[in-house]
Amino acid sequence: MILEFAIAADGSVRVSWPPVRPSGIDEYDRNCADAIRRAGPFEPLPAALRADGRSVLRIRAPITEDNRIIK
Repeated sequence: MILEFAIAADGSVRVSWPPVRPSGIDEYDRNCADAIRRAGPFEPLPAALRADGRSVLRIRAPITEDNRIIK
């Protein structure tokens, strides 16, 4: 699954929905998005990232799960 989310200059986070590439298991996708939301707020963006006028850091992250019980 691939999720996109944005961290604002103040560290607040916003997760885009639906996922860029869903896993096929809606509950899993929603739980991953919720985990990112709950992890926020993050630290404010470093000055070096804001120096070029950027106020938001956009991230596209692949999320994988390795469930050893199922293997």
